[in-house]
Amino acid sequence: MSIWADLLLMYTLNVAWLGIVIAVSCWLAARWLTQFGAAAVCRLWRTGIIATALLPVLTFTVNNNSLGTASIADGTVQTNAWTRLALVLLAFIIFRSIRLLAGYLTVLKISRRTQLRPLPAIMRQTIPRFRGPAPQIRATVDHAAYTAGWRQPILVLPERYFTSEPDPGTASILGHELAHIERRDYAWNLLLEALMAATVFHPAVAYMKRAADLAREQACDELVVERIAGAADYAAHLLEFAKTSWRDAIPAQAMTVLDGHGLEIRLRNLLQRPAGLSTRRILTQATLTIGVLATLAAYIPPRILYVDFAPRPDSPDLFLARFVKAPPPPPPPPHPPPQ
Repeated sequence: MSIWADLLLMYTLNVAWLGIVIAVSCWLAARWLTQFGAAAVCRLWRTGIIATALLPVLTFTVNNNSLGTASIADGTVQTNAWTRLALVLLAFIIFRSIRLLAGYLTVLKISRRTQLRPLPAIMRQTIPRFRGPAPQIRATVDHAAYTAGWRQPILVLPERYFTSEPDPGTASILGHELAHIERRDYAWNLLLEALMAATVFHPAVAYMKRAADLAREQACDELVVERIAGAADYAAHLLEFAKTSWRDAIPAQAMTVLDGHGLEIRLRNLLQRPAGLSTRRILTQATLTIGVLATLAAYIPPRILYVDFAPRPDSPDLFLARFVKAPPPPPPPPHPPPQ
């Protein structure tokens, strides 16, 4: 079996168990962080995805003596099945990478399908309320609104928003997209999609990505409510916008106001905003969360799973030793001369 297939299988095995542990830990911590706003929850889920994708890479260089090891195979196991599995995983990674690249190239063609328009007064009043690089605002014949680009953002809005009498929800929808630009959500989403190319097989990582997308949209909603419109008015604008634009196609990787796969949850949170919690309740929830996570850490000791088809008997605990070419056996002793 080749070294690359060996490494890919070892990475996959460590992602499999680490993804579950990290997802459960993030879920517990997210229930406590909700009171601090959706932005904090979004950062938590993003950190979980990054940790799941990158921590297994450390197994290629970490000495396992201090962490413990668990070998899933030895030199007596046939390697054909494992090689086929590694090839299937590699095919998934290549497919997801090509899909990600195709979506990025589609975003680059936005300027060809849209047109620049002069800004109405309501847009000129809304843009200064948000930080971040100034976007290039364009109009589309569709009803969709989205933003893309991580160096020079492009903000696409429906054509009707540029008329003399703009839609009443123009400021709210524009503010949501400007919040994406301020938070640099496009660049973050591109990074997470790239990391998920290596963990596309794991349902726990997919769950964390959906949770991060929902928290991202809720964080933008909170910025709009804080700087532009009231919660009830903004919820009405979202619902009205969804009625006219939910069928329009959005370029892959673009940030849109209707993204996040949870419009109903977002509307409910806007209309039923929770009251502030007391300091005592915050400390109680924090203590319980930390206690549960500490218990999990105590009863789930760190392990590094590795595939070892040719273990070295002289150093069985160092998984890197199997990648070192064993020295050739010593030559046989010369035969004694005949008497």
